[in-house]
Amino acid sequence: MEYLTHPEQLAAIDSPLYLAIGTFDGIHLGHKRVIQNAVHQATLRPGGRSGVITFHPHPLEILAPQHAPVALAAPSQRLPLFAAQGVDFVLDFAFSREFAMQTPAEFVDNLLRQCPRLEGITVGSDWKFGRDRAGTVALLREIGQCQGFRVDSISTVMVQGCAVKSTRIRNIVREGDLAKAHFLLGRPYPVQGRVVRGRQLGKKLGFPTANLAVENQLLPPPGVMLVEVRIEGDPAWKTLPGVANLGHRPTIEPKVADQHPPLLEVHILDWSGDLYGRKLEVALIHRLRAEQKFSGIDELVSQVHRDRESARHLYTRLLAEGFTALAQEPSQAALT
Repeated sequence: MEYLTHPEQLAAIDSPLYLAIGTFDGIHLGHKRVIQNAVHQATLRPGGRSGVITFHPHPLEILAPQHAPVALAAPSQRLPLFAAQGVDFVLDFAFSREFAMQTPAEFVDNLLRQCPRLEGITVGSDWKFGRDRAGTVALLREIGQCQGFRVDSISTVMVQGCAVKSTRIRNIVREGDLAKAHFLLGRPYPVQGRVVRGRQLGKKLGFPTANLAVENQLLPPPGVMLVEVRIEGDPAWKTLPGVANLGHRPTIEPKVADQHPPLLEVHILDWSGDLYGRKLEVALIHRLRAEQKFSGIDELVSQVHRDRESARHLYTRLLAEGFTALAQEPSQAALT
């Protein structure tokens, strides 16, 4: 998959083009349907190529920062997710106020200038484009009929009666329903960050943990979770089961517990090694319990033992039921 950063690079692609266009925050099941349609249309055309056009940062970060949503996926997480859909290239360019000031007609004219062999565009059914979001799918389809490209709009995906929307998924993550977030995303909700040095208290207590400086991503409420971990630089890019605590460590630091952001501490089951400075991707699979304040270290250690065994047993059961690490999607029967 090619990675493009400037719209002008599209002109060098001398093939029939089929594009999926959108913000694609999180790349949930609905986004995948949009992208997969563009890929499918390209396969029907001899020599056809498919691509994604997306933007960074989120348009609201430029136009209305006070209303900008927290990202469901870090920029570095999105590229492998796009590649997994089978697209030939991704154009991920910087969103700006100048770009936002284009009228819908100017947006399409510029796109055609950069893609003279454009033959198809796929978007979500509620997609808007151009200044003040004045462009609609109906207008895009009308322009396409005049300019010779097809327009496909993909209706909102429903999973067991729940609309798959980024806003909905954010709310679900905030509520701590990681299983439901997994179902709507098509994979466990992942966060990532680099391992930083802590007080090494977990190691002294027999539970070495990696303290993660999480990037600007949405986090669930404080608590203990079953997780899967991928380690940057691991040639096999394998997943490792673990148990993580997200919170303020009220038992360890009761006086300052509410004075700093929550810390994500990850204990990888049956693994040892040096992770300082390494980047981890941590998939949040299941919330085991809320954060608690214990009477002392001994009570805390006893509970951590129970948490570790709970995580181990749950992970074993999930694998026996066919859980697929970091890539599971709901069955087609669940999608409507």
